[in-house]
Amino acid sequence: MSTSVYLSGFTLQDEGDGTFILSLVQDPAYRLTYVLTSRGKLTEQYWDYGKQGWEYTWEAPSTECDIYGKCGPFGSCDAQNSPICTCLKGFVPKNQDEWKKGIWTSGCVRMTSLQCDRIQNGSEVGKEDGFMKLEMMKVPTLPSTGQIRPPNKNAKMSA
Repeated sequence: MSTSVYLSGFTLQDEGDGTFILSLVQDPAYRLTYVLTSRGKLTEQYWDYGKQGWEYTWEAPSTECDIYGKCGPFGSCDAQNSPICTCLKGFVPKNQDEWKKGIWTSGCVRMTSLQCDRIQNGSEVGKEDGFMKLEMMKVPTLPSTGQIRPPNKNAKMSA
């Protein structure tokens, strides 16, 4: 058992198999425990004195689709489907061999290049690019954000 000023009342226990248990007993009537396994699953549980056993409150990830980047760039994950990963419309698997094995992290690539690339390369212009409306999609929990700044009026434009 490990104690530290940073644990703020919690105790940390290393089970030796890659599993760690973080416990809090501020009120003897309510014992709360978090378990992090070597496979990355985090559960919250409390001791039910009436049942004389642990009751699970929640766990994360709850499905394979909760794992960040499971289907890679331009991939979509649906835990109700088999396989769970598919490419968005207009995209194909980047690595077909890996995709067939259920290794989807390399994601998907565009079937045709964007209009700006086609113009720059001198190939046919074709249909104008646009955005596709996607429903029932979850964005990353902590997406990185960027700040958009107005252009500097004093900056010189280069040709």
